[in-house]
Amino acid sequence: MSGRRAKQRGRTHAIVGTERAVAHLDSTSETHARDRELAKRAEKTVAGVIIADDSPPDTLKFPSLEGGVLLGGDGREISSEEHESLLNGLRKERGHYVVTQRRSDGREYKRRRKTNGLRQLAISFRPEHALAYARLERVGLGVRREVVDEVRRLGAEFKRLSGYRLEALEIHPEEGSLHLHLVYSTVGPDQKLLHPVGGAGRKGLRLAGPSVIGTLRLVEAGVWPESDGRLARKWLADRRRGGVEPVDLSLSQYLDGLAEKALLAVGSREPTALAVITGARADYVKCARERREARPDVLEERVNELQGRNDRLSSEVEQLRVELALAKEVQVNRFPARLRGPNLGGPGMGM
Repeated sequence: MSGRRAKQRGRTHAIVGTERAVAHLDSTSETHARDRELAKRAEKTVAGVIIADDSPPDTLKFPSLEGGVLLGGDGREISSEEHESLLNGLRKERGHYVVTQRRSDGREYKRRRKTNGLRQLAISFRPEHALAYARLERVGLGVRREVVDEVRRLGAEFKRLSGYRLEALEIHPEEGSLHLHLVYSTVGPDQKLLHPVGGAGRKGLRLAGPSVIGTLRLVEAGVWPESDGRLARKWLADRRRGGVEPVDLSLSQYLDGLAEKALLAVGSREPTALAVITGARADYVKCARERREARPDVLEERVNELQGRNDRLSSEVEQLRVELALAKEVQVNRFPARLRGPNLGGPGMGM
């Protein structure tokens, strides 16, 4: 797929099933710091097979976010200790659900079944927006209020789209890609699943994945040509059910709109901000297009195009040679005396 992201930055959707998984979600924890170092090493080992990198050209720093922000499901900021206690408690509470079944004699009974009832979904800010926010921070214009507000709004949208219980939100600013995690439960406080057990109903989130989202973001922003999005759109069309978009794609597009609106507001009220924001977009577009030009599939297309052009030119040159030879032959047949030169005989000559 054009624009496939081969950089392995971790899974965007995963079970929160252990204490370690809970600790990883807190970007200020030692566990997260160790995992980040491991991820950096992993990126180096796959550097030779990266097809396209859509990350910003700068190292992103967000001092106002202080290494990360933790929010409860209601959007309230919470401490690391509260976050750890909340998710570890939910991990155990939502580790099973109760289903009503019927015996052969018609009597009903309750059955307890294990499940992984606590999960997380990661959503990234569009790279050019993250770059603009980082550069605003660099000139002393903190963006904490804007980022936290957008994440809270995204949490409300997730609840509306998914029907699951939002339990916590984590903002991760220090990994080269400004992103957030939505932690949600698929089991309610009454120990009932929040989606149907059987039949054709929804079971889990419908997801597009980061490669499809990354490609479509660049295409729809006019950074990459429309042709790069054809395969992504085809795959997406096959994934749609009843015309419903995958949740991660809808959330990414919603977040893009929130960030665009926030940046416009910052640019209108701060004299220095507009130039910073405009420059960030221009730099990102330039960088993303240069990276695209270096992509193996694009290079191969260019080689094939040049080879085809060379083949056409060679064919045209050969055709010209044939036409020139024919023209010379015609001249020889029409004007034999002139072509032989003077004083070689002929009618009227030799007087």
